[in-house]
Amino acid sequence: KYVTVFEKWLIIGYTTEGATVYPYRVRWCAATSLTNVPEEDWIVTTGGPGAVDMKGNDYIMGFGHYGELLIVFKSKSVHRWWIVTGNEVFNNEVELANIGCLAADTIINDKEGRLYWLANDYTIRELKRGVVSYAKDKTLKEINPAYEGYACAGYINEYSHIWFSIPHGDSATGNNKVVTYEPATQRWGEVDSAIRAFGDYTRQSVYTIDTIPFTTIDGISWPTIDTVENVVGWSLDLASDYSGYTFDLHAAETDDASSYTGSLVLTTDLAEKGALDRFKRVSQMQHFFRREGAGTALISVKRDNRINWENIGLVSLTSDEFDLVVIDQPCDLRARSFLIKISATNAFRYLGSIFTFEEDGSR
Repeated sequence: KYVTVFEKWLIIGYTTEGATVYPYRVRWCAATSLTNVPEEDWIVTTGGPGAVDMKGNDYIMGFGHYGELLIVFKSKSVHRWWIVTGNEVFNNEVELANIGCLAADTIINDKEGRLYWLANDYTIRELKRGVVSYAKDKTLKEINPAYEGYACAGYINEYSHIWFSIPHGDSATGNNKVVTYEPATQRWGEVDSAIRAFGDYTRQSVYTIDTIPFTTIDGISWPTIDTVENVVGWSLDLASDYSGYTFDLHAAETDDASSYTGSLVLTTDLAEKGALDRFKRVSQMQHFFRREGAGTALISVKRDNRINWENIGLVSLTSDEFDLVVIDQPCDLRARSFLIKISATNAFRYLGSIFTFEEDGSR
C-alpha cells in the first residue's frame, strides 16, 4: 500500500501477499537489483531482502524521510529506522508512542528537511518540535472523520509554504479547504479550494524575446520573459481538483479560466502599543507596489465598526521608469482603527503603506 526509497533500498509497507493482508508488515529489497526481480526474491532471507512485522495493533500509514532516518508512520505511533551493518539491514526505535498519522498523503518535508504530518489527534506536527498548528485548532478539529483519509499536503516552492488540503465540516464529501503554513514565519492561513492531490513538474520550454507568440510586445508583462521562473527546469507546483483538472498553483491570475478577486487586508489603529484609544484623521496614504506590466488595484477602507467598505480609489500598477511603484493617495478618514484592503483581479505585489495623520480627540 505504501512505497519509498531509502539509502538505495526499495521499501514497501502494508502488504498483500497471497490474498492475505499484512497491515503491520514492512518489506525491503536492494533498489540497485530491481531489474526484472522475480516476486520470490522479495521473500527470501539471504542476499539482502527482508521483512519485519512491526509490533502493536496499529497499522502502517506511510513513510517519511528526516535526515539519515527513515520514519515509519503508523495509525497510533511513529518509529525511526536507520541502516546498520549486518544481516538485519535496519534497526528501529519508537519515536512517538501515542501519536500517529491520520492521512498518508499529508507526510511532507519543507525545503530545510523538516518533516510534517497531520496527526491522529487532528493537529499538524513537526517531528522534532511537536504541535505547530495551535493557531488552527478549531479548523482542524472540524475535519470530517468520514473523509479524513483524503487529506493531502504539498510544498509550494514559489512561496516556501506547506499546504494541507482537508475535508472540512460535516457537509464535506472530500477536501474543500486548504490550510497554509509558512515555516519561516510560523504563520497560518486558509484558502477555500477543493484540492484532491498535489504534484510537481519542471518547465520544459520558455519564451524568449525571439519566440513570444504575439505580433507586438506592447503591454506584455516583462516577467513573462525575464524572471527566474522563466527558465527550463523551473519547478511548477501542481494541484488537481475533483473534476479531473490539473492546475499550476502560481502561474496565472485565473481560477478554472475565470477571473477572481484576490485581496490583502491590513489592520491598524495607528498607535503604539498601550496608547490611548483616540480618533485619528488620515489625510494621505502612500502605497508601495512592485511594478507590473499591466493592471490596477482597488484601495478600500473600513472604519471602526462600520459594516461596509469605502472605496478610496483605483491605483495603477504600471510604471515606465522604475521597478517600484509609489502611489500618493489623498483622503479624509476619521476613526480609531482602520482596515485597509488592497484587491485586484490581476497580479499585484504589495510592499507596504505610509500614513499621514494627526490625533483628533477622544470622542
